[in-house]
Amino acid sequence: MVLATGHNMLGLMLGPATGRLVAGLVTGAADSALAAPFDPARGARRHRGRSRGRGRLTRP
Repeated sequence: MVLATGHNMLGLMLGPATGRLVAGLVTGAADSALAAPFDPARGARRHRGRSRGRGRLTRP
């Protein structure tokens, strides 16, 4: 079972695009350009090499 939720009030407009994306993910033929914004690793690529503590105040 695959659920595609979280459209808030835009479900009617986003339904066709969501359907294509989910169908591609289920069948293994997902369009990588369409699926890229939803890749769980996207944050890791964006922050690779950066210090996580930068900008924080630390106590001695």
